[in-house]
Amino acid sequence: MKSPHTQFSGDEPSPPLPRGGDSLSPQAALPDGWRWVVLDEVCTRGTGTRDPRRELEVPFRYVDISSVDNQSKLITQARALPGKEAPSRARQVIRTNDVLVATTRPNLNAVALVPPDLDNEICSTGFCVLRPKPEIEPDYLFAFVQTTAFVRTLSDLVKGALYPAVTDGQVRAQKLPLPPLSEQRRIAALLHDQLVAVAEARAAVQAQINAAQALPAAHLRSVFSNSVASDWPRQPLAEVCELLPSKSVALAGDTEVRAITSACLTETGFDPAGVKTARMWKADAQESVVQPGEILIARSNTPDLVGRVSIYTGGPRGVVASDLTIRLWPGAEIRSEFLVGYLSFLYTSGYWRERAGGASGTMKKITRSQIEAERIPVPSASIQETVAGRLKTELATALVIERLLEERLAALTPLPAALLREAFAGRL
Repeated sequence: MKSPHTQFSGDEPSPPLPRGGDSLSPQAALPDGWRWVVLDEVCTRGTGTRDPRRELEVPFRYVDISSVDNQSKLITQARALPGKEAPSRARQVIRTNDVLVATTRPNLNAVALVPPDLDNEICSTGFCVLRPKPEIEPDYLFAFVQTTAFVRTLSDLVKGALYPAVTDGQVRAQKLPLPPLSEQRRIAALLHDQLVAVAEARAAVQAQINAAQALPAAHLRSVFSNSVASDWPRQPLAEVCELLPSKSVALAGDTEVRAITSACLTETGFDPAGVKTARMWKADAQESVVQPGEILIARSNTPDLVGRVSIYTGGPRGVVASDLTIRLWPGAEIRSEFLVGYLSFLYTSGYWRERAGGASGTMKKITRSQIEAERIPVPSASIQETVAGRLKTELATALVIERLLEERLAALTPLPAALLREAFAGRL
């Protein structure tokens, strides 16, 4: 559901624009009737303070930095608190259509427009509260504080500082191009329509990506969770695989290694981008070098990632597996591709998440003994090859679909920033 306010989301502050192409430079020419102003000229000074702790039992709603979603630019979780629980930073009174700009880590662009249901509530002193005067349209001001130029200028002010924050005065000193009020309203309305369209397109593509990411699990279920598969003979994994050694990484180790992490292990294949530099003792490193055809299982990880599995196909060469990974070498009775498919099925179905141990709720472990005792299907070699070939095709197709959709999403990502630049250069 759309907000009653215009929400300008999606501007990406991270990739810097070339300095020469900054259309919001105060030296840039403006259309007739436009003028450069500083925010302090068009925003009310002294927006008001109130100490909720003076009324201990009176509830209020509190907006702090965590309340603002810096992607949607919305206040998503204003907390209801009694006055006696008010934080010391809960002081600033906010009004409908105030523009809040987080002064800490300005590169994250945590900004929001105050909706009517938060009128006369309280926000943290970690925000600069911009209250528009009559000569500036709130939605126009709100759009401006999301521009790459605004974000970059504030971010430059904190470079080299011990604490990444700007002051209210630095925010209010920023210059913006101001057209007549009627033009502000036209621009704000047009930006709203265009940016809503982009946001809806991005949401649609993201939904398609989510569906594509669910395909591997669906393909694995279709192979291993049916009446035919239930009739396949089974054996303990230790009878058809050899468990290979894996040693601990050590900060004091005498050898630098390239170590496999759980990020390498995916349902659609081994991802070399997850390999990280680490240190091991030389003797341990020599024992831990992984060979093509090995199956790798995440032994210790978060509940959602423990048990993730992949087959190492040979690249990059010379990588090692730490003791956070269980290494399997399939014997003659089992095909690597078939086994990794079945173990991936266990992972995607939540099998290991339910069986992993560990005292920590955020870090779970499966043991070598659990893996050794796991009874795995061992159908005929021809069935294994047929299943492995089918899965290879299906999972490769799923990966191609996901990558194409991610490219489409990446193409949409810079559009909001480009629209905002054009709008404030008077070209919209």
